[in-house]
Amino acid sequence: MSVTYRSPGAILTRAGALACAACAAWLLAGCASVDEGPPGPAPMFFYPERAQTPAQQDRDRYECYRWSLRQAAQGSAARPLPAQRVRDAMGACMAARGYRVG
Repeated sequence: MSVTYRSPGAILTRAGALACAACAAWLLAGCASVDEGPPGPAPMFFYPERAQTPAQQDRDRYECYRWSLRQAAQGSAARPLPAQRVRDAMGACMAARGYRVG
């Protein structure tokens, strides 16, 4: 049986190195960030130009949203639908109903 002798300084150095590495990993873990991807599209605003009532505005938004989904889906095999196509169709529908799109 052979016994390996290590000096007390070598053991402390190894323990110190492990402690330092663990501390560095812990500190760097706080710096990690999650890539959330690009920001979503900006919200669309519609300003009534024909004195539409709030109820009519809600109905127009709903109907134009449904219509824009159908329009964007035509000729597009991509799922989910391209957001820009939906936004363009929504803006066109609301403008046709008397809203300024902003």
